[in-house]
Parts: sequence; C-alpha cells; structure tokens
Amino acid sequence: MSFSRELERIRAIPRRLAPLPLAEVRAKVYRFTGTEADTPMTLWPLQEQALAEALEARGLFAPLAVGMGKTLIAALIPTVLDAHRAVILTSAGLVVQAKTMMEQYRKSFDIRKDIHWLSYGLLSSSKSSTILEKINPTLIISDEAQNLASGSSARVKRFIRYMKAHPETLFCAMSGSITKRSLRDYEHLLRLALKTRSPLPRPPAEPARSRPAARHRT
Repeated sequence: MSFSRELERIRAIPRRLAPLPLAEVRAKVYRFTGTEADTPMTLWPLQEQALAEALEARGLFAPLAVGMGKTLIAALIPTVLDAHRAVILTSAGLVVQAKTMMEQYRKSFDIRKDIHWLSYGLLSSSKSSTILEKINPTLIISDEAQNLASGSSARVKRFIRYMKAHPETLFCAMSGSITKRSLRDYEHLLRLALKTRSPLPRPPAEPARSRPAARHRT
C-alpha cells in the first residue's frame, strides 16, 4: 500500500543528533580572511546552522520566529548554494528596505548581486503573472512562507505552476507561523524544500481521469 511505502521512506530518513559542521558555510559567506574579530558583523549560531542545513539538504524548511535573522539568512542562502538569479519572496515593506540592508551586510558578508527581491503582492498581481518565468530563478526563498500556504490564491497557483514546470529549482521556506489549521497548510512547501527528506507523508497521486465517452449522432 502507498501508506506503507511512505512510512518506510520516512523511517529511512537519516537522523542527525549532532549539529552540522560550519567551516564550509563560514568560508563561503564571510568577506574576511582573518579572525572573526576582524569583521564588523558575525552570524548568530542559529543563522549559521540554518545555512549549514540548506547546504546539506540543498533546500531549507526553517520555522524561525520573528527577530531570529531570517532576512540575512535569506540573503546568504544563494551564496551558500551557488545559486544564480535567486528570488526572495517577502513582504512589500521589506523589499523597500532590502537594498539599504544589503549594502550594509555586504561589508561583512559575500552576498550575490543577482538576487531578485519580490513582494507577495507583486506575485499576486495579474500584471506580474509571468514574472517567475521571466526571471527563471534557480532558487526561490520564501520569507514568511505562510503566504504560500495551501490555498487557491493567485500567488500560490503561480508559485506551484513554476515549481512544477521547473522541478530542478531549489526552494527554501522560513516562517514563525507556518500553519493555522493543519499539516496540509505547509506539506507541499516541506516537500518542495526537502524532496524525499520531507518527514511528512506525501499525498497519494491523483487517479487519472477517464475521458468522457464520445457522443454519436443518431
């Protein structure tokens, strides 16, 4: 049965008790060659671990609360994953602030310059219905990922459409309030981010719809 196969898949996911090593992440993101005291800014331990997780899994699902530094994590994930044309989806207010924040961050960190900061409102607009196809990102990062929770909104449909058309696209999701009702709110995001490492059962494949019988004139 499909449920049994899913259970075996979940049970086979390797368990990790110790934190991931951080040397590779630090070598990628810091713009200095001396000690940590030589740079004006350093990452918090949780930020480093989030980046290490993204590097290990080639994706990320991080339920991080407000104030835990998600914006800087998002800005550095493209560097860690060597991803071109990354799209960061976030609130409209943060898009406005991002340019100033990134210039400050670049004094300490290696942040790619081909990142596209998009608001969820822009993704919802009918005028921007093909914006993801035009950018053609190799990585999409969703800050406050509850905005892509399961539903029928235009932004969710456009996001899912792009991911289905480009399954090789990497995905990272972060949020402090990922769900309001059930696991179904975010199961698809966890699956897109972690692929076969998702610890939630995948929904069964939809049965093929039979075509209606042809009508013949009498």
